[in-house]
Amino acid sequence: MELYFNNAVFEPGLNATVRRGNRWTNAKGKAFVVKETGNKEAIGAARVVSVLKIPFKDVTNFDVENEHDPKCRTIEGLFDELNSVYKDFSVEDNVCIVYFYFDGVEE
Repeated sequence: MELYFNNAVFEPGLNATVRRGNRWTNAKGKAFVVKETGNKEAIGAARVVSVLKIPFKDVTNFDVENEHDPKCRTIEGLFDELNSVYKDFSVEDNVCIVYFYFDGVEE
């Protein structure tokens, strides 16, 4: 499976990404090819270590402190980004916070 990112910036160590819906509920323990949205080339791999399924309205800043995208490390910034990705996004929507380790491709 593949994991796509609009802003493919990652920190050393633990990262997180927030995805709408329940698709990622069973991703714990799996590895995914990481790609930038619109690009066919792999930029690395993600090893998922935990998934938190939660209504967006219950997400806290603590839950997203490891968000890979710096502008999404606050609830307000995350909401703005999710609203741009999912045009009809609502605070009532369920999300999966996917915690992962990123392994970049050696150049």
